[in-house]
Amino acid sequence: MTVPAIEPLEAEPVFVTVAVGGSCQHVFGRFDRHRGIDDGSGNGLGLVGADMWRVRASAILGLERAPAMTQIVVPAPADRSKGLVLFGLVEIAVGALAAAVVPLGLLLLLAPGLVGPGLPVAVEARTLLPGLSSYAVVAGVLVTLGVGSIRARRWARSLTLVVAWLWLAAGVMAVGLAWFSLPDMLKGMGVDQLLPAATLPAVELVALGLLGALWIALPGAMILFYRRADVEATCRRRDPQPGWVDRCPPPVLSLAVVWALTGYSVLLMPAYNWVVPFFGVVLHGGTGAALLLPGFVLCLCLAWGSCRVDSRSWWVGMAASTAGALSTLITVVRVDAGQLLAAMAPPADQLALLRSLGLDRRSGLVWLTVVAWASFVLYLLWVKRHFRQVDEGGVPRSQLPSPLPLSLPSNGFCERPADARWRGTEDR
Repeated sequence: MTVPAIEPLEAEPVFVTVAVGGSCQHVFGRFDRHRGIDDGSGNGLGLVGADMWRVRASAILGLERAPAMTQIVVPAPADRSKGLVLFGLVEIAVGALAAAVVPLGLLLLLAPGLVGPGLPVAVEARTLLPGLSSYAVVAGVLVTLGVGSIRARRWARSLTLVVAWLWLAAGVMAVGLAWFSLPDMLKGMGVDQLLPAATLPAVELVALGLLGALWIALPGAMILFYRRADVEATCRRRDPQPGWVDRCPPPVLSLAVVWALTGYSVLLMPAYNWVVPFFGVVLHGGTGAALLLPGFVLCLCLAWGSCRVDSRSWWVGMAASTAGALSTLITVVRVDAGQLLAAMAPPADQLALLRSLGLDRRSGLVWLTVVAWASFVLYLLWVKRHFRQVDEGGVPRSQLPSPLPLSLPSNGFCERPADARWRGTEDR
């Protein structure tokens, strides 16, 4: 009898037979749009997105609606190993370019005369060294992810997607800001004194094109590739052992990376005199450091808790974010923007950028504070639903039975396994 195709509900219990190639699996688990059929082991069936429904015979039915076992014949996914190698090499190449900036920056700091006399922007170790450390971190992350992609590791695919989404979000903001502020930035850096005025529009166009390619086109291409179902299936086939990344939903994994990046940003604050807006006053120097360093530890703890999908980390993070938003907003409303910039003492080129964005005025700081913190709080609220210790229905994932691999009978159909775990399912 042919069973009509019905799309299962989210987290609905399903009992299915899946035949792929010459093998057969009986699986009891719960439907998950991100993983296909989640059997509790972290493996799933590798059927996600639209490929879930590209099947012959019938679709997956919940036990409550299906009196008998449903058989699905699934076409084998394409092998994307070559694409994983290609994108892995691209990540390694970008990481190598980021790593090359570090020695060039050190050369600029230690021997500016060898790089070029009469530099339009003064080089300060206070701001240059944190920037170089950021390039080193980016290089290490991209090279590591690139090697993992070449080896088709699950963790590399998941983390690459998270990094690419954050990269794309930062790129959209960076290109948008550059579109409005690039002329003032070039003037603040003294570029207009080095080049003829007629060539400045071409320089701006080339700069925007490079920014768009690096910050939008490249991460966008990575997202389109790594989110493909056949790419995930390739990684699952070549790396069959699930790891901690598989037990962490992608949105929660992205939050863990955000907390880790926030903690790392605290280490860059010496470049800006440890400035902290604290409920109407501006703390800096040793006082600011005494407040920021515990914040660094807190961010690392929140990142660790998010990796474990611990709901307590979400509540602590929401409380800390709310307090930070209120503290910053009260300060920028009460304190003059010039006083805040004076406490930070940024270099001339960064000061020109801040002024071009209107951040030397109180209204500009208020709008930036509201938009930034509101976006982050909304992001936290969106992620909250993924902090669950059990599936809907109260069934812990660890209690779901694992798949039972069987050989395909000669008649081409899979028989119901003779196992106590499956008894009584016909009546449900």
